[in-house]
Amino acid sequence: MIKVITVGVSAAALLAGSQAYAQTTPATEVTEVIVTAQRRAERLQDVPLSITTQTGEQLAAQGVVNLRDLSVAVPGLRMQATGPNLQPAIRGVSSQQSDPGNDANVAIYVDGVYQANQLVNAMDLPDVERIEVAKGPQGTLFGRNATGGAIQVFTKAPSFTPTAQLRLGYGRFNDWVAQGFVSGPIVGDKLAASVSAAYRNWDGYTRDVLNGGARNNGIDSKSARLKLLFTPTDDAKLTLAAGYIDRYDGTATQFIAVNGNSVGRGVLSANGATLIPTPGAIVSNSARPYDVVQNYPTFVAVKDVNFSLKGEFDLGFANLTSISAYDRMGRANNDVDTDQSSVDNVFYNVVERQKSFSQEVTLASRKMGPLSWVAGVFYYYSDGRYDPIRVHGNAYGTTEIDVYTRQKTHAWAAFGEVYYDITDRLTGIAGVRYSKEKRESLGTFAFGGGGFVPGRPDEPSLDDHTWDSFTPRFSLRYKLDEAGDNLYATYSTGFKSGGYNIAIAATEPFNPEKIKAFEVGLKTSPARTISANLAAFYYKYSDLQVQAIVNNFNVTNNAARATIKGFDGDVTWRATPEFMVTAGLSYLHARFTSYPNATTNDPITFTSGPLLGQPCLCGNLTGSRNVSGAALVRSPDWTASVTAAYAKELPMGQLDASATVYHSDKYFLDVENRIHQPSYTTLGARVSFSPADTGVKLTAWGQNLTNRKVIQGAFILNQADGVSFGPPRTYGVTVEYAF
Repeated sequence: MIKVITVGVSAAALLAGSQAYAQTTPATEVTEVIVTAQRRAERLQDVPLSITTQTGEQLAAQGVVNLRDLSVAVPGLRMQATGPNLQPAIRGVSSQQSDPGNDANVAIYVDGVYQANQLVNAMDLPDVERIEVAKGPQGTLFGRNATGGAIQVFTKAPSFTPTAQLRLGYGRFNDWVAQGFVSGPIVGDKLAASVSAAYRNWDGYTRDVLNGGARNNGIDSKSARLKLLFTPTDDAKLTLAAGYIDRYDGTATQFIAVNGNSVGRGVLSANGATLIPTPGAIVSNSARPYDVVQNYPTFVAVKDVNFSLKGEFDLGFANLTSISAYDRMGRANNDVDTDQSSVDNVFYNVVERQKSFSQEVTLASRKMGPLSWVAGVFYYYSDGRYDPIRVHGNAYGTTEIDVYTRQKTHAWAAFGEVYYDITDRLTGIAGVRYSKEKRESLGTFAFGGGGFVPGRPDEPSLDDHTWDSFTPRFSLRYKLDEAGDNLYATYSTGFKSGGYNIAIAATEPFNPEKIKAFEVGLKTSPARTISANLAAFYYKYSDLQVQAIVNNFNVTNNAARATIKGFDGDVTWRATPEFMVTAGLSYLHARFTSYPNATTNDPITFTSGPLLGQPCLCGNLTGSRNVSGAALVRSPDWTASVTAAYAKELPMGQLDASATVYHSDKYFLDVENRIHQPSYTTLGARVSFSPADTGVKLTAWGQNLTNRKVIQGAFILNQADGVSFGPPRTYGVTVEYAF
């Protein structure tokens, strides 16, 4: 018997290590996966796209309590960051842009609402129903800023049956996590509500060298979501949602100087032959990745509120969906010490604000003989600002620079796709999206001496520009047999709007980036003892938007061209009703084919004497060089995972156990391939027991049991080669009660 659910097992399903554990679908149960990557409910094997899906239960079993943790669950995905800005990379397509309004190029959606702000997207997942990751450009149905793919997060809907799920966990470094979801009816079968909440308080895993080794760079995160479901008729459904996030994160900005390369070490002598050390300076070093040396507190603190209204209407011939959404990040403080040393050189106090509104209407037809179709329109408005960037420190003497700038965005789009059964086995898909986007740069520099400029100065318009684009898609799907095995071939395109370097109050924009992708794949029925989802791809990537930090400010330029090719997929072997093995593999060859004038930050070198040409490890100089042939950032050649999961029903209750080995090849964090993360292998494990007829589940878990040192983000600029590391070995216990 095949059980139909909304998502199924991916390449790393049931990865061990859980800081939040939920009741799971048994690891060995056959599932038929239903996804919505084409804006309609379809079986996963019938969609001619590479998609990885995960239920909330599977994510919890893998230790995925935050969107930043998602890499372990999806072959070809890396959830990396520039400072606290979450920037996913799928198959080598990523972005390092972090100015407000300059979005990542892997689009993130929550319940169908586009999530633009990178500071907010490292969200906790207390009520996730499922996640779908569509790989490759999604330029037709998802449009703007989806050149790399789309990550869709679906949260639990209100239920007319009373239900609850409560979790409490404790882990290493005094890591407390509490999560809850409660739902039930308010008025019969017409009105239901749900409330979810999450709280995390963590001392953190870095040691403050200048404060006696204290752990004072942790996390204090609170979030909540309220939903109301109204079903006035059998053919209409309205869902009103409101969310709140209040997050303090000291882990994302704890940078360490790679090999101790920092201006804090000293300066070159006049003849360039020796280093004159800074008296009494203490400099961090990546050889001790958890020992932080910063003479200013560094953290990001974000508050965000969001509202959405989703209407779903059955019109008979088609389903109409309308989604209206408003988001307001009222204030985000991001304080960063740039030199990773005890020296007072350059320090950022960054205040960001952003508000956005979006409206989308989609019409998805019923099957009309061999024909069906989807059509829609989309509007998006955003106003993101620095309020201000404050740059100060001894490098600036008594002067500070306050940057009051903003970027406004108006985006419009119309899209549609047609699906036609050419024969009983062969289906063709053709679609196109027309996008038009206007950006405006506003703002000014202000100069002060020891404090913020009183009030907000006038922010005159500096420039505006409008771009438009057609992004088509064509697919063929061939049904191999009645079991549901399918072959497919897809040509798709993506468009990411141009924008402005508002950190420098830019008066000229950088251009859009575009991508053309070819993909072939095989998807087999999940009813088979061995099932697989496999894909091979080739991308032609032009005008890549690449960010560098020049003279302490973000600057984005367009690289010329790149090519990306490779394959990825997952295979599941259901060895027995109680034991299952899942393996995922990704191979990626992502290279700049032409980038002759890349902006780089290269180590300062001795200019004379016996150390001529050797780096002094005393900071970097901004320059330009040809990096054609270099690997794209965040693009390991190989990643792989193998998971073994075991489930056994005992007289006393249910026993579950799993272990996952995850391996990543080396990858680079800058365009010249100077800073890299070495290859690493991690191990996760968990075991849980659910006493019969209690609703209780007890779990012991461990993550990164191999204790690998893994870079989670980079901050490379003149002052230092800064990188931040993810957690070392962690372990703990979780208790859950559900009904």
